[in-house]
Amino acid sequence: MGSVQNTPNAVNVISGEVTISVESRSLDNKKRVNIQKEIASIIKKICRSRNLSCQFKRTYDQKAVLCDKHLTGALSKSVKDLNYPLMKIPSGATHDASAMSDLCPIAMLFVQSKDGLSHNPKEFSKENDMQAAVRVLENLITKLKV
Repeated sequence: MGSVQNTPNAVNVISGEVTISVESRSLDNKKRVNIQKEIASIIKKICRSRNLSCQFKRTYDQKAVLCDKHLTGALSKSVKDLNYPLMKIPSGATHDASAMSDLCPIAMLFVQSKDGLSHNPKEFSKENDMQAAVRVLENLITKLKV
């Protein structure tokens, strides 16, 4: 769930209209598409049972893409070469990653954030963690064979 907008959005007033945004992500594009259909089906069923109407508008759709195995391996090696702890995690990230994958192989390096917060005004990464990420990328770039 991204955002919720109620109209008239006042205390103790039943909303006459509600607009919500939903974004689905998955490492498997088929699962991503299927969950979108399932969500729409559930919403339609609820609306029918309560004599409400609903509309769906797709504003953004980007396929799931996987990181390049060679580049991910090289990135992992760069982390290990510098004796930093390595943790591999799947990412449902799209946006820039998906767009760039049309142009070139992609991989991701995540920098530790305080309390694991991301895409949040309270997101914070320590300077030494940011410096470590720069060292990893510098090591990767100097050793990467294209």
